[in-house]
Amino acid sequence: MAVAADVESQLVVAVDVLAGNAKDDQGSVELAQQAEISTGLELDAALGDCAYGTGPNRERFAKAGVSLLAKVPARPETGYFSKDEFENRS
Repeated sequence: MAVAADVESQLVVAVDVLAGNAKDDQGSVELAQQAEISTGLELDAALGDCAYGTGPNRERFAKAGVSLLAKVPARPETGYFSKDEFENRS
């Protein structure tokens, strides 16, 4: 389930049902647009957790003209060293 709520009033302004295997950001732009329609207000920005902060989702929001406020997700654990674990000593 995906739910959009007004940050100030905490009122639920849009709801969507997602498949159990759906990514959290699936349909998030449409949910934000549904919130605009149901309230009759223009959305200043959408606020989400890091599951919404993926690059492709940011592109979808940018194309829709909606600002997205979400942290960038952490890199997945691969069992290998990542580039940021090395120091440049030159």
